[in-house]
Amino acid sequence: MTDHAPVAGPRAAGPPASGTDQAREEWLRRLLARFEAGALSASEYTERVRRLERTMSLEEMAELAEAAPRPDPGLDPVDMMLLARSTGKLAPEGQRRPRYLWAVLVLIFFGALLVVGLWLAGHAKALHNSGTTGMRAQLEMSVSPPPSLLSSRR
Repeated sequence: MTDHAPVAGPRAAGPPASGTDQAREEWLRRLLARFEAGALSASEYTERVRRLERTMSLEEMAELAEAAPRPDPGLDPVDMMLLARSTGKLAPEGQRRPRYLWAVLVLIFFGALLVVGLWLAGHAKALHNSGTTGMRAQLEMSVSPPPSLLSSRR
C-alpha cells in the first residue's frame, strides 16, 4: 500500500468530515485497492474516481466502486484512427495519393544525379582541355611571338 498524505484544500481546513465524506473516502480506498490489484485499467479508475467525487448518495458511490470492470476494448481510439487512415476510407477520392509517390520521386532524382555524374566523369578531360586553358594559350601566343619565329630573325 502507498502512504497517502493529507490533501490540502477546503476539506482539510474546514469542519470535520461528514458521514458522506467518510464514506466517499472509504469507497475511494476500495477503488484504489482494486486498481493496484490490476482489476481496473488506469482510464477506468480515473473515470470512476471523478464520478465518485461528484456523487452525493451512498448508493451511487457503492454502485460505482463495486461495479464490474468494463471489458477491455481491443483497440483504443488512437489505434482505431490509425487503422481507419490506413484503409483509406477517411480521405475523399480527390485527395488520395499513390502510396509510393515520394519514393519514386526520390529514386528519379538520384537517377538523374547518377546520369549527370557519369556524364561528367566521362567528359571531364574534354571539359578540362577546353575553356580557360585554351584561352590562356591563345593569349600567350598573341602577346609574344612563338619561339621559332624569334630564332629565325637572328
